[in-house]
Amino acid sequence: MELSNASKFCQPLHSAISTQVKKDGSGFKSPQILGTLLHLQAYFLIGQNIVLLAFWTLKNYEEPKPRPRLSTEDFSEPQSISLKQVTFQLPTGSNFCKSDSDQNQPGTDASPAEAKSEVRAHAHFPGLAHVTGNGWVLVRSETELLSLRSPPSFSRVELPRGRGRVQRPEAGLPEQLPVMLPLWVAVVAVSALATPAPGAGGQRRGAVKAWADAPNVVLVVSDSFDGRLTFYPGSQVVKLPFINFMKAQGTSFLNAYTNSPICCPSRAAMWSGLFTHLTESWNNFKGLDPNYTTWMDVMEKHGYRTQKFGKLDYISGHHSISNRVEAWTRDVAFLLRQEGRPMVNLVPKKTKVRVMEGDWKNTDRAVNWLRKEAINYTQPFVLYLGLNLPHPYPSPSSGENFGSSTFHTSLYWLKKVSCDAIKIPKWSPLSEMHPIDYYSSYTKNCTGKFTEKEIKDIRAFYYAMCAETDAMLGEIILALHQLDLLQKTIVIYTSDHGELAMEHRQFYKMSMYEASAHVPLLIMGPGIKTNLQVSNVVSLVDIYPTMLAAGEATTDSFRNYRKDPAIINDIAGIPLPQNLSGYSLLPLSSEMFKNERKFKNLHPPWILSEFHGCNVNASAYMLRTNQWKYIAYSDGASVLPQLFDLSSDPDELTNIATKFPEVTASLDQKLRSIINYPKVSASVHRYNKEQFIKWKQSIGQNYSNVIANLRWHQDWLKEPWKYENAIDQWLKIHSDP
Repeated sequence: MELSNASKFCQPLHSAISTQVKKDGSGFKSPQILGTLLHLQAYFLIGQNIVLLAFWTLKNYEEPKPRPRLSTEDFSEPQSISLKQVTFQLPTGSNFCKSDSDQNQPGTDASPAEAKSEVRAHAHFPGLAHVTGNGWVLVRSETELLSLRSPPSFSRVELPRGRGRVQRPEAGLPEQLPVMLPLWVAVVAVSALATPAPGAGGQRRGAVKAWADAPNVVLVVSDSFDGRLTFYPGSQVVKLPFINFMKAQGTSFLNAYTNSPICCPSRAAMWSGLFTHLTESWNNFKGLDPNYTTWMDVMEKHGYRTQKFGKLDYISGHHSISNRVEAWTRDVAFLLRQEGRPMVNLVPKKTKVRVMEGDWKNTDRAVNWLRKEAINYTQPFVLYLGLNLPHPYPSPSSGENFGSSTFHTSLYWLKKVSCDAIKIPKWSPLSEMHPIDYYSSYTKNCTGKFTEKEIKDIRAFYYAMCAETDAMLGEIILALHQLDLLQKTIVIYTSDHGELAMEHRQFYKMSMYEASAHVPLLIMGPGIKTNLQVSNVVSLVDIYPTMLAAGEATTDSFRNYRKDPAIINDIAGIPLPQNLSGYSLLPLSSEMFKNERKFKNLHPPWILSEFHGCNVNASAYMLRTNQWKYIAYSDGASVLPQLFDLSSDPDELTNIATKFPEVTASLDQKLRSIINYPKVSASVHRYNKEQFIKWKQSIGQNYSNVIANLRWHQDWLKEPWKYENAIDQWLKIHSDP
């Protein structure tokens, strides 16, 4: 049948309906009848096009040519294979290929056993071992180097038993036009017929159902990850291929901060979208109420499938007795070592990959959930994975529930660290330290003598633990890619706080210094700007509105948002609580917000962080702006504040609060406009005393024995009556801070 005849085949019915539709409609007593005829007209128009394209396809069909494949029977000869989007180099005598820019980097002499281990660690995909600045991706397999330019250009690579096979990327649209166009028209037909007729009911925006085109959202949160490692120069010290991948394919925030540099209060802020003084999560024991409505609860209510794996730690009632008692008694007039001395521990097995087995199990659970459940969902999903790394490991010598002062890794991960790039931090003499810093250093068991090798080892082991963390993030990214979910999933990576790793003569967190308070924050996915670095100050309370906004980052509702900045956070059609402390990050990172000038002031030019827990003997409040970091303590008068100009003093070695009194006064005034911090400090003080009294009464006659054997036992047991008397005096005298 000729195409002209095919056209005539559909014409009679189409003409009849067109004639009726062109009338003034007076003969139709019901608008539903008119709507039905309009739909029938659309149906026949689409049907006609399908028939025409079908005949055109049959007439022009040609047997497809075999897809080009390249096989190499052996790797004895150096080869370079260039395809449309993929480049492989097969050099002689190397098990770990490297680009020219990586010739001087350590760890390039890995054994085949190590190579195989890394392949297994990356979900049986010849995973990204290192992403360099020029976009090259090192693949630790037998012998190959993959150049990745964008997620869609990933090609499948298989190297069974010493052979390499490269599959060329799929052909472009022109080669598949005869087959794809009829299918596309059919999809359009189904969509058109599914559209409600005039006057019919339909799903309203804001109804309790996720939009069909809403992306999936994955949030990976690690513990104790120094955010400065995600950008230069910190990024030079350790290989973090998947973080680098997220930087290249998405947006990274260069000045992201925790709202409280300790686990539970920080996570409470992230899950609630509220500052710490609003959640009243004062320490690791006191977090959110179990029934508190989090952003995940809201997304589930609006149609998202949700799942959580790993460390959550934002609910009240967790952590050791030591941790809470040390926080409650921080105002007591004694000084006790509360942690074990920081140390390192190397796994004997050189090729050990899964050092933190608990985190790897949770990562495997998350990957399996993606493969077995999420892939089958017709609704969008949100997945959360919480990692414990790179938090230090428990130290049994520290007493009750041990404490965590051991940096633990294997040689496999140490090879990811560039030892020459490790910086030995400068320390102030003990006599010149700020009184709060001295208390923290002493209680963390860091006032003793440390050799330069000890300090360098601690930092190297910590960086190696960060590399292992990055690999777990990579498992999620690779699983999403393999399941064809990466292009329709927004991925966010961050951490609850950082790790001092012997900066300012401390390890752990509980400090407003950069190593402790600065966190990584990276976002990639549909609608997110690529290779963008945002310098605006942001914080973890921004996660809550961002998660809800991310749900519609690619929909028409996002493209046609109203111009009122007050409702920009409500782009997902999910009503946001009016009292949120955070702001959506999408105006800073989404392609939909082209006019950056219009929205540059949407997020305020400051962030707030506060700390009320152990190892610090006064409540601390940090106001961070683009240039300044201002830290106030307690009531603002009893303890001297700190002021640092991070543009000229990034290591925060010089407190200039007294040198610039006008700046100090201005920042303090701004801080007080955000939070009445003397009043909050008084509330925390009352809470600490009340909780300690309740705990003491609950212990009864065992009080002396229990309190003596907490993590401070090494000092306490030398003079137990001295320290008990100090607590008694505190309870009697200090009714106010």
